This record gives sequence, structure tokens and C-alpha cells, in this order.
Amino acid sequence: MKVRSALAAGTGILLLALLYHAGAGPGFWAFKHGFEWAALVAACAFIPIIGYFLPIKSSHIRIVRLNVPVILIVSALCAVAMWTFRQRLILPPPQGNGDGIFLLEQIPVFAELFGFRASFDEILELYIHSKFYLACKAFGISILDSYAILSCFAGFIYTAIVLDFLNNRPRRHWILGIALLLFTPAIQLFFGYVEHYDGPTVLIGACAMLALRWETPGHRQWLALGILAALGAAFHMMAGISILPLAYYCWIKSGNRASFLRNALHAAIPAGAVLGIVWIYFLLLAKHPIVLGESFFVKPPFYPWRQILSAKHFTDMFNLLLMGMPALLCVVPLLLFSRPRLPWRDQRIVFTSIGFAGFLLASFVIHPLLDFPADWDLFSIFQVYGNLFLFELLRTMDRAEEVDFQGLLPGILVVCMISTGLWINRNHKNPPESQLTLSRILANSEQFLSQIRTDRVFRDAPEGRKKKVAAVKLFLLGARNKAIRNGNSALTSEIDHEVLEFDRFAVLPEEEYKSNYPIIWGRLTDLNRRIEELPP
Repeated sequence: MKVRSALAAGTGILLLALLYHAGAGPGFWAFKHGFEWAALVAACAFIPIIGYFLPIKSSHIRIVRLNVPVILIVSALCAVAMWTFRQRLILPPPQGNGDGIFLLEQIPVFAELFGFRASFDEILELYIHSKFYLACKAFGISILDSYAILSCFAGFIYTAIVLDFLNNRPRRHWILGIALLLFTPAIQLFFGYVEHYDGPTVLIGACAMLALRWETPGHRQWLALGILAALGAAFHMMAGISILPLAYYCWIKSGNRASFLRNALHAAIPAGAVLGIVWIYFLLLAKHPIVLGESFFVKPPFYPWRQILSAKHFTDMFNLLLMGMPALLCVVPLLLFSRPRLPWRDQRIVFTSIGFAGFLLASFVIHPLLDFPADWDLFSIFQVYGNLFLFELLRTMDRAEEVDFQGLLPGILVVCMISTGLWINRNHKNPPESQLTLSRILANSEQFLSQIRTDRVFRDAPEGRKKKVAAVKLFLLGARNKAIRNGNSALTSEIDHEVLEFDRFAVLPEEEYKSNYPIIWGRLTDLNRRIEELPP
């Protein structure tokens, strides 16, 4: 067993080295940044041999206990490290990260004109970031740093949740949990990341880890789980998938149908109240309410079947899996070499596997509009339940003496720490093209805000159209600036014509506005396609 565990660990390290080497070619976008490190990573394959010869028995138990002040201090130090190595790489998609450049441009505009940027898919994330930016602006803090502060604060909370979850466990399980839950490239979300998935990740993790900690949940625990799950969905609708594992959790902790219904109501009533308050306010009562029809939740961008079955799609999912769960490089060889008896009936493993499967399925069928690697952030959110599944699986196998941690743990640590460190280092770099991209998008928003306040069309447009007018005019301004930079005078003239056409369209009577909407929007969509084809 010991030899096989060490062999699996060494194999995982070698596989990581091979993937970094393959990153020089097409397809392996999650490993492209580590090509020059491939040989050094391969040299680390000998490390599990050290564990093999260490005279420490796997049965040796030393419990790790941290009190609350220590957990908070360690979490704060981790947050400082997250701030120190925060994201600085700002590039257009698909090579950039998520919607970062759009958010840095749009949040200042919509926050100052309307109080907040709004979308039904991520209501509270957009609202909090908008309001926090306005508060930071009063102290001279930039939009980039306002995102970084919230991101690192979320990292502080997430680290504290993980440390509390691992508390009072054997040292080897503590080390395993740290490697799986904190050393994953997806932890980049907490390193000053410019996107809206840090909050949902914290709430998904809080739900899952609290549920695993509570052996006999009572009324207060069901209340807390319901509120946390609802807040997760209010932060981002993707987090609503948590209802699948939580429904199973409610069933196994209830014992019978009557108890299940009672406990489900204890969680569902506060959850419904939270979502009801949020939705009623932002859909009906806000001065500039959200338009539900524009939400991806209402019109989800599912993959066409042909693309789901394509080689590119499976390659992208392979990249995503290893970005979220790099320890698979060691765990899969372990299962192949050892062929242990897997504890599939264990309730904790079933609970985490349901959550993992639900989020992974969503990542598999929903189309990434920005393509990869830009959309890695949202689509790797399965990693919370996925890494908890690996933790519970390995922990249970260890208790049944189906795995030897002495040989396995060094390999998992090496794979997780190297893959995480290289990804964070990649996004911490600030090359000249990144600095230029950031300066351009900030200049666009400043230029737009200086013009829009005296814009006749924006002033005269009906209140319900003002957000649409602002969004389109911001797009046209950025498109015109890009066409000018590329010296494309014909496209610049065409954009000037579109501005005049849109100005006439924006103030039309309602019936004419609705009838002309598909025509105008079709032209803008075509213009956007041609603008994206231009060099930055």
C-alpha cells in the first residue's frame, strides 16, 4: 500500500510536468504559463520517496486544534498574502480573465449614473461592488483596488471557514484539507480578482462545510443553511445548484418523511424570505429596476449538442477539472494502482459527490460566452464540492487503511502548491500590454462620464431606457476609440453613423421603438463582431 501510494504521488507530479510541457501547444490553455517550469516540476517526482522512508506510521494520530483568535490571525495573514500577490494582469478575452475589462469600465459608469450596475444573474455581487466603489472613490481608491479589497476580504472569510472545518482533526487530514481546499488554482478568485464569483464561492463553501460539521442539525442550523443558500443564489444564480446536495442532506438527517418536510420548511421559509426581499426590491421597487428578460437565467446559453460532443469541449473540461482539482493527478493513479474498496455508501461522500456532479454538469452544458481561458472562473466553481469530495473520500479510505498518507501526501502537496503558485504568478504579472489595456478602459469610462451628463439623448430618453442608452453609448465610444487606434477611417465613419441612428432610435415613441429594436440591435451585434476582430 505504501509503495503504491508513493508511486501514485510521483506519477501525479510527472503528469503535471508533462501537461506543462504540452502547454506550449494548442489545447492545454490551463498549463501554458508553466512551460518553462516543466523540467523542474518533473524533478520533484522524487519527493514522495522521502515520505516512503520517513519512520512515521500512518496510524500515528496528532490532533490539530486552533482557537478562534488563532484562526482569525492565520486567515488575516493569508489575506495579506492574497493582497500582496493580487491579480494585475488585465487583458481582453479570451486571454484575459473573465469579464474583468468590461466590469472595470462599466461599474464606474453605472454606479455614478444609476447607483449600481444590475443583472438578475448576480444581483448582490453587482450591487455591493457598485456601492463599495462609490465609497472607495471618496478616498481616492481606484475601481481596480476596490475589487481587490473585496476579493481579499472574501479570501479572509473563506480561509477562516476552511480552518474551522479542519479544526480538531488528525494532522495528516489537516494537511490534506489545506492542500485540497486552499491550494487550487481556483483560489485565484480571492487574490484581488476582478469578477463576481468570490462571494458565491464563500457561501457555497460555508453551506457545504457547515453541513459536514453538523452531525445533528437543529432548527437554528436549518435556518442558517437556508439563509446561506439563498444569499449564495442572490449573489450569483449558479450558486442555486447547492439546493441539490442540501436536499439530500436534509433527507439523510431527517430519517422520515414528516421530519424531512419539517426540516425542509425550516430552511426553505427563511431562504424564500431572503430571495423574495431581494427580488421584489430589485425587480419592482428600485428606481432603475432589473429587466428579467435580459438575464441568462431566463435564457441560459446552453451548448449545441454538436459542440458538447466535440473534442475541443472535452479538452476544455479536462483543463477546467485540473484547474479546480489538481489533486486528481495523484488520486486517479492511486485508484488505478491500488483498486481500493471505495466507500460509495458513506453519506458524506454521497453529499459532496451530488454537489460536485451538479456544478460540474452546469459547467459542461452552459456555453462560455467569452471562451476559455477567460471563462475559467465561473465554470470552475464546482471545485468547492469537488475538493470536499476528494477530502472525504481520502479521509474515509485512510480510516479504512485503504491508502497510505505517508507516500501520497507529499505528491498532493507538490502538485497543488506548484499548480496554484504558477497560476497566481501568471495573473500577478503586469506586462506593458496589461498596463495599456487598463489605461484605455479607465480612459473610456472617464471620457464617457464627462460626455453623458450633457448628452441630449440620454437626458430626453424615457427613464426605462436610460440604462440601455448608457450601455450602447459606452460601447460605441469604446468601439470608435478602437477603430481610431487601428487607423480604420471607414469603420470610424460607420460608427459615427450608428451613433446618429441610435440617437434617433432611443427617443422614438414606444411602439416605433419596439418595432425598430431588432433592426438596431442586429446592426450593433454585427458591429461588435467586427470590432472584436480588430487588434487591441
